[in-house]
Amino acid sequence: MDSDIFSHSGYAQIKLCGDNIGKTFLMRVILKLRFIVLCTLLTSLSTSIAYAHKLDPKWASMRAEANALGDQAKAGDAQAYSTLESKTIMKGSAPFRHNVAWIYQNGYGGPYDSLYGDESTNFKTKQSLKIACQLYQDAAEEKYPPAMHTYANLCLLPQAIHPENPDDVQAMQQARALLAESAMLGWSSSAVLLAKLTWQNKPDLSRYELKRLNDAIKAGFASNPNTSEKTDLSYLMAMITLSAIDKDSKDYSEHYTMADSALRFAAEHDHEQAEQALSAMRKTWLALLVDSADYWSFGMSVDECVSNIQSEKSDKYLASACTHNYTIYRRKLDNINDGAAYLHPLIWGDDKAILEISINALTEKSSGLQANRQTWDDIVVKGYRDRINAGFWRK
Repeated sequence: MDSDIFSHSGYAQIKLCGDNIGKTFLMRVILKLRFIVLCTLLTSLSTSIAYAHKLDPKWASMRAEANALGDQAKAGDAQAYSTLESKTIMKGSAPFRHNVAWIYQNGYGGPYDSLYGDESTNFKTKQSLKIACQLYQDAAEEKYPPAMHTYANLCLLPQAIHPENPDDVQAMQQARALLAESAMLGWSSSAVLLAKLTWQNKPDLSRYELKRLNDAIKAGFASNPNTSEKTDLSYLMAMITLSAIDKDSKDYSEHYTMADSALRFAAEHDHEQAEQALSAMRKTWLALLVDSADYWSFGMSVDECVSNIQSEKSDKYLASACTHNYTIYRRKLDNINDGAAYLHPLIWGDDKAILEISINALTEKSSGLQANRQTWDDIVVKGYRDRINAGFWRK
């Protein structure tokens, strides 16, 4: 009787904090999350797991006993409820507290005499919800992931309505922290909810919070999520990544490639929005590749740069310009070609023709750089770095 069945109820009822967000947040996400999460995603997409979550084995036997007693109490077994409740007073009894809280929250069972309130004739009241939240909180403090998830979702998120209210902001931050920790402890539903909060709420996260988001979603993919959870995580992380892509980045195709794979997985598993998002993403990516290819131009002379770096009186500033310009334009070139190679088989008609024209022109423009890549790498770039490391220009 774990809390998966109402894992999104509190979330669906609230207006999340922080609706107004600029590009700064999006850029920080892409820089901090990088590709680690989506690399983990791509690995996980090839594995089909029929069960969800990956909890610490220490909870296994206690959780099984607590869930069994909870199911019996739900069905009206007063003795089972009494046994369940009696075990909540023990240290480390989080699964039992979690099940009693679930009964209070949902109004099952009874009438039962209870240690926690005088509501033996009706569990489902405002007071019973307050008791449930206290029990969930107690269980969450013992680091029991289902309780951490439910306390955040049921008891904290409904308080996080007004972003201008410091108390609401604090509730949101506490909920996010609990969901992140719960996800890292193996509760994949928490990773899904945390990703939804990030995508729909777009809070201005600190560097620490971004790292926690990264770690939590990685853990979500590694925690045996069921297909539905994996589909949601795939879509959400793809959308977070796409929203953060900088068209001036030298590596945008790697982001697009991974997002494309994630959206394809989500679309293949009937995510309602994935197919439309995938189509729109590819059109945007195609336009960006064509634009990048059309404007790519590299004017440095390899002979001049080699002559300079090999000279005893090498000009530091020319050597620096040769190295940095070559490095930047080589990365841009690889980014365009890698993106085109991935996207070409996935498009057709006029789109394919436009891409081919641009890439053919780019191939011609870049032929000089391509023919001399080894010279640039082994002589110009390496020579510059060797001289920097040796302190040559400080003599």
